[in-house]
Amino acid sequence: MSTSRILVVDDESYIRTIVTAMLEQASLVTVAVADGNEALEAIQADPEFDLVLSDIMMSGMDGMTLLERTLAQLRLEYVDHGKKDLFEQLKATLTEGRGSVAYAQLAAKLGLTEASVKMAVHRLRQRYREVLRAEIAETLMLAAE
Repeated sequence: MSTSRILVVDDESYIRTIVTAMLEQASLVTVAVADGNEALEAIQADPEFDLVLSDIMMSGMDGMTLLERTLAQLRLEYVDHGKKDLFEQLKATLTEGRGSVAYAQLAAKLGLTEASVKMAVHRLRQRYREVLRAEIAETLMLAAE
């Protein structure tokens, strides 16, 4: 069984130290960074973090706005490809905890097989990561100007 990997982002060193220590006591692997630039570098170097635990305030934009913009961009892409209903059904797999959305129920609602839903969720999550990284990079570039 692989150990969960968590990226901790906070500009206050004592918070990073406390959070990292707590996570490591739970046998989790952590990488701690001080700001959005370092977080982006860490994600680009290794995009397979299981969780990013970030201070809500970031240069240029807060964390909730970042997530809202990412979801809005994804929705537009799905709408442009005539898949608005698919996105609306699958977006819960991005915003709710793993296991809280039953693929069999989604498959029945969408008239797809469970395997097709799993593949669609996988593709949505991949694209979500790409759009999120792009939004972070854009935010950091604007903050540097």
